[in-house]
This record gives sequence, structure tokens and C-alpha cells, in this order.
Amino acid sequence: MTKPMNRSGSRKKFHVRTPSGKLVTRFKKKRHGYRECGLCGNEVLGVGGRKNIVGRARMAKTEKSVSAPFGGHLCSSCRRHVFSQTAMVMAGEKRLEDVSFELRQYVQAAVGKATAIE
Repeated sequence: MTKPMNRSGSRKKFHVRTPSGKLVTRFKKKRHGYRECGLCGNEVLGVGGRKNIVGRARMAKTEKSVSAPFGGHLCSSCRRHVFSQTAMVMAGEKRLEDVSFELRQYVQAAVGKATAIE
């Protein structure tokens, strides 16, 4: 019978052939992935790497996110694209409805913050 700690999805199962010829199942912890961009799915740079929840709790606040707007959620190229779309909406060159659906929530948040400052 498998140990209860190995019966979760957080453990990776693999098979090994022992020197005696038997095939046994072994388990190891899965590696944690990197933070991904909310739009394109690329790795977000500037945030802490492959850490589990306990490891992330021990990290400093500056290691966990970037202080730029949408830092830690969007990669730099997507942030640049959102800011350009926001500037177009603020200048009146584009309506919020004309912005692509994926970008709309980020542009709407950026426009809301910009109008709150004024």
C-alpha cells in the first residue's frame, strides 16, 4: 500500500528497475514553476524563483514582486503594451471598448488609477 503522503498530486510518480529485476514505484516532490505573465505566459522576471509557499514566506518583500505597476503579474513587454494602450485611451485616440479583450482589464485598471491621481 502506498504511504498517505505519496497519494497526493504534489508528488511525482516514476518507475525504477532494481538490481534484482523488480520494477518498483518511487515518488519525488514536483519542482515548483516560475511566475508566469498573465497575458503571454512567459516567465516574469524580477520575482523570486522556484519557491514553495514556505520558501516564499521567508523571502523579503522586495524579492517577491516588482514595484512597477502590474509588476509580478505581467512581463515587461506586456506591461509596455498595456501602457501604450492606456495612453491611447487617455488621449481619446481609442475607446476602452476598442482595446483587445485580453488587455481590457489591465487598461481599465490603469485608467482608473490615472484618473484617481488627477
